[in-house]
Amino acid sequence: HQELAAAVAEYQGTHRVRLAETATRYFQRFSGRNRRVELDEGFAVKVVEPDGQECAVAQLSQGAQDQLYLALRLAIADLVGGSAPLPLLLDDPFVNCDAERLARIRAALEEASVQRQIVLFSHRNDFAAWGRPVHMEEDRPSPAHANP
Repeated sequence: HQELAAAVAEYQGTHRVRLAETATRYFQRFSGRNRRVELDEGFAVKVVEPDGQECAVAQLSQGAQDQLYLALRLAIADLVGGSAPLPLLLDDPFVNCDAERLARIRAALEEASVQRQIVLFSHRNDFAAWGRPVHMEEDRPSPAHANP
């Protein structure tokens, strides 16, 4: 039982560190700041400032929280997917981003889209230039199959 508990703790610790490191890279790229993402034993998230001061997620601006959650989603997809990059579905995730951070996020997502499919749902027309639009069309029965 002790060996199994130790193996579980080592496994969780390894993944926790890898997840935090990957999330940190994404978060720094999105935000343009040198903050570090850390996860405790229960995988609770906190942000550490360059001076070592810890910051709870709730203390971040809404825009910074959105960037952190996007960084964590990408990091989790990287960790879980391994050599098979998982697609990423985004539903209006950039509501609270300023133009500068939005440009950094776009650059990072364009780079990530080389290896993974990214689907962005948005009501904003300015995102149309970010990729290829997809339009849904209903299948219409041919006249020969129409009900009288």
